[in-house]
Amino acid sequence: IYLMPTPNSILIIGAGIAGLTIVERIMRNQQSLAVTIVGATDERSQRVSFWRDRNRSAALALPGAQSWSAWSFNTQKLGFSLQRGKALEYVSFDARSYKAHLTDSLQQAGVRHFDDLVKSVQKTSQGFHIETSQRAIEADVVIDTRPPELPESTLKQQFVGRTLTTQSPHAIAHPVLMDFNIAPIAPNGISFIYALPLSDTRLLVEATTFSYETLAQEPYESAIDAWIQAHVPAVELNPRDEVEHGILPMGPVTPRQTELLAAGLAGNAARHATGYAFTGILRQAEHFAEALRTGQGLTTIQPYSGRSRWMDSLFLDLMRDNPAHLIQLFEAMAHSLSGDDFAHFLSDTGGWMPCLRTIAAAPKRPFLAALWKRL
Repeated sequence: IYLMPTPNSILIIGAGIAGLTIVERIMRNQQSLAVTIVGATDERSQRVSFWRDRNRSAALALPGAQSWSAWSFNTQKLGFSLQRGKALEYVSFDARSYKAHLTDSLQQAGVRHFDDLVKSVQKTSQGFHIETSQRAIEADVVIDTRPPELPESTLKQQFVGRTLTTQSPHAIAHPVLMDFNIAPIAPNGISFIYALPLSDTRLLVEATTFSYETLAQEPYESAIDAWIQAHVPAVELNPRDEVEHGILPMGPVTPRQTELLAAGLAGNAARHATGYAFTGILRQAEHFAEALRTGQGLTTIQPYSGRSRWMDSLFLDLMRDNPAHLIQLFEAMAHSLSGDDFAHFLSDTGGWMPCLRTIAAAPKRPFLAALWKRL
């Protein structure tokens, strides 16, 4: 915990989604604070999705954001099912445009951004001394958003995505959150396709695995090709596909420097049961901004509630015991929960009721076995 109530300077390591979002939220109420970002500009092709309350859709500027009130699933046992949200909507935005927008607005607000590599951070009697590849910087507070180390024992969500442009409409109207009806990619995990209709002629298709292993990219690309042939076979594709790929933690991580305030994935922004991270980043940003506004001590927070972490631990136990059990659980959630209950559960909102309804929908034998192990 940093007990300095009124720091004069803050340095953020990392110029990705987490670093820029935190700085933007801090600067709303702390225009006189000297804020510095150190890190390379992140220009990767990247889509970010999350659920939000329809009534708060104007609270956050997201360039190019799209939203849907319905989403679907596909399983081998029960086929396609559609959920509809009444209070919550599924939102996706172009993260590259979002980062460029924040970079420009923060520069206009006087935030310094050095496109440097951080070599070392040392605690001093006055704060911190930071050595980069180009300069030395002093700061009262340092918040570290660099990607963490992923232990071998941590479950990983690995994905490869391709944004397709078609020459005629592809006819996929709603996001497909999980299509399990594909050939396995991860031999000891679960595999599925995620598809996002960006327009009538643009479609993001991602092949995703939950696995403890890190796999080569080729099997994901093959899964994408097979899914396209099965679901948009008559549509001619243009060759200029955008490709994105990444690995998200679904369990404990190790920050680069444990003595620093951690945020982003290093601060457990990714929900362990799903890998969704943007809601966690928003909560981290709000925490740091509020602590600075009120003069509280700054801490690395856990962005998700105790109930969600408890439920996530059960999900991970199911995955560890038998990956098929986790597929059965998602299948039960897709077919038994309302759209709002499903979205509330995955975004850690709505209190205990969505959790209790998830427990009621869960396949009883594997879920009770996982619960028994924790008693």
